[in-house]
Amino acid sequence: MPPGGLARRTTSRGGSVGGCKYSVYSLFIKRRGLEISDFCKKCHLWAVEAFENPGLIVLLGYMGSGKSRVGQELAQSLGLPFADLDAYIEQELGMSIPEVFRTRGEVFFRKKEHELLKGLLKSHSPGVLSLGGGTPAYAGNMDLVCRATPNTFYLQHSIPSLVGRLAHERASRPMIAHLADEELPEFIGKHLFDRVPYYARATHILPCDGKAPGELVKAIREKLV
Repeated sequence: MPPGGLARRTTSRGGSVGGCKYSVYSLFIKRRGLEISDFCKKCHLWAVEAFENPGLIVLLGYMGSGKSRVGQELAQSLGLPFADLDAYIEQELGMSIPEVFRTRGEVFFRKKEHELLKGLLKSHSPGVLSLGGGTPAYAGNMDLVCRATPNTFYLQHSIPSLVGRLAHERASRPMIAHLADEELPEFIGKHLFDRVPYYARATHILPCDGKAPGELVKAIREKLV
């Protein structure tokens, strides 16, 4: 068992570099600027030693994509602790995120978000962590996540799906609280245009439209390394 208690798994994906059929993952590591530590040892094991916290599973995606719900069910199914970054920030600051935005501003919020995320990633504790919708797009956060673990998952929803999920949650979402129903699609579309390049750096992209949390938990478990 590797650090964090998650079973190492091989892959059936093809490709060959240097005679190793699993080297698609070595290319993945190189693209993220990481060091390969005895990566293809007899072509059997995933080199978890290349990551700082390989027992951590990170879920990311736009607000309202179900990261917390899926994360909680995933953690329960694996017997691991679950942490929601937004809830952790609220706990540490003693106020809700809308209140932080209103009283301290987004710059302050993003700074604290970065500091607390860095601490969680360096904890070397196995678990499931859901990020805030904007977390990957600020302060080099996605670089930290990609160095920490190979188990990163983007919960991908279409714009219509997100509009339907967020329409009744605006009061608790400071970024969209002021928008009318007809303004949501354009706002979400512009946001996704800016953020998808960061979300897409996740190891796995999971299309989520019309899928129940249990289906997504099963899909994630099948892809863990």
